[in-house]
Amino acid sequence: MPATPAVTVKTVSVTGLPGSLVVGQTAQLTATAGFSDNSIRTVSSEASWFSANTVVATVSSSGLVSAVAAGTADISASYLGVTAGQMATISAPPDSEPGLSCGVERWPVKTLSDADATRVNLGQIQQTTVRDLNLLPVHCNGLPDARTFPPEFQVYEVTGLITIARAEDDRDYHIAIADPDDASFTIVTETADPVCNGVTMSTYKQQLGLARTSFQMLLSGHSLPSLTGALVRVRGVGFYDFAHGQTGRSQSCMELHPILNIERVQ
Repeated sequence: MPATPAVTVKTVSVTGLPGSLVVGQTAQLTATAGFSDNSIRTVSSEASWFSANTVVATVSSSGLVSAVAAGTADISASYLGVTAGQMATISAPPDSEPGLSCGVERWPVKTLSDADATRVNLGQIQQTTVRDLNLLPVHCNGLPDARTFPPEFQVYEVTGLITIARAEDDRDYHIAIADPDDASFTIVTETADPVCNGVTMSTYKQQLGLARTSFQMLLSGHSLPSLTGALVRVRGVGFYDFAHGQTGRSQSCMELHPILNIERVQ
C-alpha cells in the first residue's frame, strides 16, 4: 500500500498592517499557512517574525508591530521554511501637532527635552540596586523645574521584581519594581509615550521610542497585571519626583524616568 504523502507548507501570508502607522502606534499581524492538503491554519504564534529595519519598526514574537521612527520596514514571518511579509510605512506625527499634551510637573525633565538633557550621557551606565537608589539623598518636595541634582544626570540600570504595572493619565506606563533581595525597597520606573509633547522634541526621541517598544515587547499583547512578579532589568535616567502618593515610591523619591530599556530576566 503506497505511503501517504507528508503534508507540507505551500504558502504563508501575512495580514494586518494598515496603510501606514504613526510613530508610537502598534498593529497586530496575522500569519496564515496554506498546506499541501488544501487546509489553512493561523500560525502567528509559531512563526518566526523579523523586521528588516528595527530603527523604523520592531515586531514581537507574536507579530505585534511597533512604529518607532518615520520610514519603511519589511516585516516578515517565516514558518517551516516558507516566508512572506508586508511593508510597514511609518510616519511622524503631523508637523502641525508638536505632540499630544500629556504631563505637567517637571515634564521636560521627565521626557529628556529640557535644556540640560544633552548633558546626560546615555552611554555611561551605572549598575546599581533598587535598595541603593532608595538610599540616595531625599528630594521629595520643593523641586525645581530644571534638571538639578547629580543623579538626574546619570543613567542607572537595576534588576527588580514588578509589583505593579499600569497606564497613567499622562500616557506613561508606571512600572514599580522591588529589590529582589529586600522587597521593602521599591522604586517607580516609567516609559514615555513617543507621541507626547516633550518626547517629540527631545534629542533622544528615537531612544525613547525604542524604550517604549521594549516595554510593549515585554508585554507582548498580555494585560498589564500579568507582569506582576516578573523579574526585569530596567535602564533609565535618574529623576526626582514630588511625593504625591505614587505606588512604589522610593524612600528618596528617586525614579528611573524615562526608561531607556526594559527586559525580562526570567
